[in-house]
Amino acid sequence: MAENVIYNQKIINIATTVGAATATVNTSAVDTQGWDGVCFIGRWAAAATTSSINAANSTASGGTYTDLVGTKILNKTHWRLDIYRPRERFNRIEYHRGSAAFGDTWAILYNGRANVPATDNVGEFHASPTEGTA
Repeated sequence: MAENVIYNQKIINIATTVGAATATVNTSAVDTQGWDGVCFIGRWAAAATTSSINAANSTASGGTYTDLVGTKILNKTHWRLDIYRPRERFNRIEYHRGSAAFGDTWAILYNGRANVPATDNVGEFHASPTEGTA
């Protein structure tokens, strides 16, 4: 089997659209045990000038989360944040809304060959496919 993203990742929706307000909203925790990293992808419906996100981690899913240095992304409509080899097992995104609404947020766990799900991981890999009817 060729090396590719289809077989070495797991995608999780960790937050759904939340309306405009000023309170901070945290996504669900992502368990990174057995994976090399997690890439978070999300978007603001319309980022306010004070809107930001940052990553935080913890040793327990429901534990106390600590912000990760250098992970703050300020006022970007579409954003992605990659945490390679996280130091703690559980990671999440914290939305500091500044009156903005945000859309879905996804976590992509990658390079965890031992943890690739046997089910609910639908995908196909095609190397240099020819043109024609799909």
